[in-house]
Amino acid sequence: MTKNNDEYHQIEFNIAKDDLTETEKILESYQPLSISIQGFGEEKIYEPLPGEMPIWEKIRVKAMYQNIKNLSELENEIINKTNIKIFNNKVIKAIGEKDWQEEWIQSSKPMRFGENLWIYPDHLIDNLEGKVCVNLNPGLAFGTGSHPTTRLCLEWLEKSNLDQKSVLDYGCGSGILGISAIKLGAKSVTAIDLDPQAVIASKNNAEKNHVQQEIKITDNNKKIEKNFNIIVANILAKPLIELAPYFYKKLNQDGVICLSGILEGQINIIKDAYLKYFNLSEIKIKDGWVMMSGIKL
Repeated sequence: MTKNNDEYHQIEFNIAKDDLTETEKILESYQPLSISIQGFGEEKIYEPLPGEMPIWEKIRVKAMYQNIKNLSELENEIINKTNIKIFNNKVIKAIGEKDWQEEWIQSSKPMRFGENLWIYPDHLIDNLEGKVCVNLNPGLAFGTGSHPTTRLCLEWLEKSNLDQKSVLDYGCGSGILGISAIKLGAKSVTAIDLDPQAVIASKNNAEKNHVQQEIKITDNNKKIEKNFNIIVANILAKPLIELAPYFYKKLNQDGVICLSGILEGQINIIKDAYLKYFNLSEIKIKDGWVMMSGIKL
């Protein structure tokens, strides 16, 4: 049975950081279909470290509801229970019934990295002869190739000699780098991520790409006993700095390392941290993000 377009509404408004917790509780009590928050203004927040929960000072909240009779009742409750006196920049939209995730997938296109590596969504897996392909849908995982750091790492892997090599994918997210490494000829991959959701996503994607036998996925680096020919770490500058001696210990003497998740202004601090362990001779920059690679000293 077709539902009326008016049954779906999205309410948007701005709040301060201190009002977020209570506001979310109230929004949840009205049984939303979804709630999202994002910052606005000049402030930027990057991926948090384990145990950290940074949040913007100024927040835009969006909540979608089906069949809610009186949005003003919800608004009044938030005003009465928080420091909010008025909903700043409030917008209420009537939204037609659509499967937005499916629409996103259907509008997505294959992406090429280097000469011959492709990331394909499910609905376009055909006519792939002669291509190295990874099957990954947009929006369903932590990394789908569109972010500059992921692109830089994929392009680096594509031009590297991975034949029969062992690879450590540190901070695997969706598993995209480790899966791509296997498809490009690596013998085995150990992938690690501290986020349990990333571990689940990586395992699901490995199975979808039929490489689950070649990839070991874990959330504990203490379980990683062997050394590797190649290390790829697409994380952030702070953990990269802390992990420099660990990577040195885990990389074979003739091994190669690829680091990303680095901002352009952080190049020198990464160089300084790795100076006594690695010769980072290659630096590539894309949209303010950096990939650095080199050999063990």
